[in-house]
Amino acid sequence: MKKDVKQVLVSGSWYIVGNFLIKAITFLSVSVFTRIMTVEDYGLYYTYLVYESMLTAIMSLGLAKTITVAKFEFTDSFHDYVASLAGYQTVLAAGVGVAGILVCRAADLQTGMFAAAWIASYGNCIFQLVEQRFIIENRYVRYIGMTFMNNIPQIILSILLILYWKKQSSYVERLIGHVVPLIFLLVLCLVYILKNGRVRKKYWRYGLKLGIPTIFMSLSATVLTQSDRVLIGYFGGEDKVGIYSGVGTIGSILYIVMLSMQNVWTRIFMMHFSEKQYQEIRKKMIAYVCLFMVAVFGIMGAGRELCWFFLAKEYRVGDILIVPLCLSWFFNFLGCILSEIEYAGGKALYLTAGMVLGAVINIGTNLLLIPVFGYEAAAYTTAFSYLAVLAFHLLVERRVCRTKAYSVAFLGISVLVMLSYSALIRVFLNHLLMRALIVILYVAGVLAFVICTVRKQDRNQERKQNE
Repeated sequence: MKKDVKQVLVSGSWYIVGNFLIKAITFLSVSVFTRIMTVEDYGLYYTYLVYESMLTAIMSLGLAKTITVAKFEFTDSFHDYVASLAGYQTVLAAGVGVAGILVCRAADLQTGMFAAAWIASYGNCIFQLVEQRFIIENRYVRYIGMTFMNNIPQIILSILLILYWKKQSSYVERLIGHVVPLIFLLVLCLVYILKNGRVRKKYWRYGLKLGIPTIFMSLSATVLTQSDRVLIGYFGGEDKVGIYSGVGTIGSILYIVMLSMQNVWTRIFMMHFSEKQYQEIRKKMIAYVCLFMVAVFGIMGAGRELCWFFLAKEYRVGDILIVPLCLSWFFNFLGCILSEIEYAGGKALYLTAGMVLGAVINIGTNLLLIPVFGYEAAAYTTAFSYLAVLAFHLLVERRVCRTKAYSVAFLGISVLVMLSYSALIRVFLNHLLMRALIVILYVAGVLAFVICTVRKQDRNQERKQNE
């Protein structure tokens, strides 16, 4: 067990390093795009991404997530399982494509925009299968390489088209630069998958049985994270969407941190959960949460400066959004921790219910508050919605799962600490020295707590061994 955990930690550290290297290039590109695109075109592009994300959530059927479980279920035929999922995704994508084009023609909608979203969504679905396979097999070099191929060519081609083609609006040129590299990546992924495995229909039922219950969860999660942009565009205009999306890109640094840490945590959690070692999960969870809290402290505390450095001056009025957006990612992070128990324990229905609840709250509060308070309200309603989802998962853990794998008291205290920190940063948003002092004090407090907790756990373990 210790050897497996060590291997996971080593590969996980490479995931984090690789993701941050790629994200660093992506952030540099944000600085470029916000200067060579108009705010309206930047907002239009991110509005398009909302619809692409929703189509991807529908077409994916949650099949990529089943690969983690299937790795242990079909040890000798795992590659055939992945190939079978790719085959099913291809059949489904063909059906969605034909139906979508017929609907667009009948309703006099833009067939070209649907075609772009359809191709990109199909590519995303296949890419997710390969990505998840590399993760579960600890092939972090290939994972980083695939992620690099998925991001960097899109950035380079988009910049070249916007600067030198100039036959379309920067929105259309950015869209072409986004889709064309995905087509090549799609072909590469299909060749790789089918080269190593055979399509067998018998695996379709297994994958659909695990994946379909998560469709509404994925779709609701997309609505929860992306509906803000649609409603901001409706009530405030695409320029406001551009500002919101630009600042949101800064806040999404925490998404990269969360995703990288989850790649490590999910496998450690599954190792201990399968052995019912709930005490080990509780011990590691404290350090896991505290580590992410430190990341949130840093990004939120330096968020205003990051906005001013990476974004064009037209976007800097949105620096007030960084606090609620970072808060949203923290609540989302805690909710994901609790959802691991529900998924591993066969309670996927509660995952879906939690996300639907969050999506409904988010849309409802956005409809009420965005017309009155503008796009700042959208950031706070998203944070509130994720807090509601977290409360729901805590209730499920206490009343349904009852594993006691997590300390509810610790998670509650973490929320209160983060709320107090967010309030202080918001109050002193225009005072750099005060924010720096607040960051130092909170980081020092969390690190001291972790050190004391680890020492206490070591003493308790030594006491038990002596007994």
